[in-house]
Amino acid sequence: MKTIDGCDSIIICLNLYVTAAPITNYSAIICQGITYTDDNFTNLTQAGNYGITLKTADGCDSIIRLNLTVTYPPPAQQLCMVSVDENNHNEVIWRELEEVVSYNIYREGTQSGQYDLMANINYSNPNRWTDTASNAKIRSYRYKVSAIDTCGNESELSDAHRTMHLTINAGQNNSWNLIWTAYEGTAYSTYNIYRAAGNKHAPLVLIGTMPAGNTSYSDFSAPNGNYLYYVVEIVLDAPCVLTKSLSSIRSNIATNEPDEVGIVGTRHAMSLQVYPNPTNGQLHITRGHSPLSEDTVIEIFNIVGQNVGAYPCGRLYPCGRPETIIDISHLANGMYFLKVGNQAVRFVKE
Repeated sequence: MKTIDGCDSIIICLNLYVTAAPITNYSAIICQGITYTDDNFTNLTQAGNYGITLKTADGCDSIIRLNLTVTYPPPAQQLCMVSVDENNHNEVIWRELEEVVSYNIYREGTQSGQYDLMANINYSNPNRWTDTASNAKIRSYRYKVSAIDTCGNESELSDAHRTMHLTINAGQNNSWNLIWTAYEGTAYSTYNIYRAAGNKHAPLVLIGTMPAGNTSYSDFSAPNGNYLYYVVEIVLDAPCVLTKSLSSIRSNIATNEPDEVGIVGTRHAMSLQVYPNPTNGQLHITRGHSPLSEDTVIEIFNIVGQNVGAYPCGRLYPCGRPETIIDISHLANGMYFLKVGNQAVRFVKE
């Protein structure tokens, strides 16, 4: 290129490159209530994306980015159902949550509303636990469950589920009366009534279906001369998710076989009686050659299984004699069940 004074000028092409600042990305997880600090960030307590720019010795920038996650306590876990196995032990089944380490199983203790920790089940195990210390032949039970996360946080306890407890007593003309406590903890619309005859290994046969809200059933077609075994069942609308789907909640087995020690309502023991029946005021209670003891509590349930009266033996209701008399004049007219221990009889107030 010529200039005015005749000198040449040379232009050299220059290629200019800009080097992008190096970026380092990493992640971290903290438990709720914990402060996060590392070589780049200090005193972080909230989840989010954090970034800083660092100056190096040669003047180039370096960008550091952190994705911080906070682990919060797991939400309240939910039981799916509590059923009874062939050994009359309760089976507790719950719905699984993701990102938890284990589950705690609680059972109501000797005081109402007090729950004792019974088991801790690892998440990798099936979501089912058998309470081998339970005896469904004797009583009903309430259970709750919680979840434990990776931080050791425990969720709130679930709503309680209460098992059915089935009892049996002899009626007239070879009939059998079934009474049970209503299942609590999930919605259902139907009860199925099953009966086996002959021995406890005989197949159960469906003999009746009735709407929820009822807690009694009378079997007038039982075969004569046989030991009988009864089970009440609820079928859920949505099955529990396990290695196999379960949707059937069952009661204990109630039988009239006298050799089945501990099973409520054997024919041999069914000596509990009340009179007059129907009654309009006082109810006389007898129990064969075994009068009620002074530590006995007499309970009365309405047709839907609600406890409407408790009569502890003592000064007002003296026991230990051939018959005990209680006043039920305050009850509304209708059908009721009187229960003493594992025995129950039906009566009518009019």
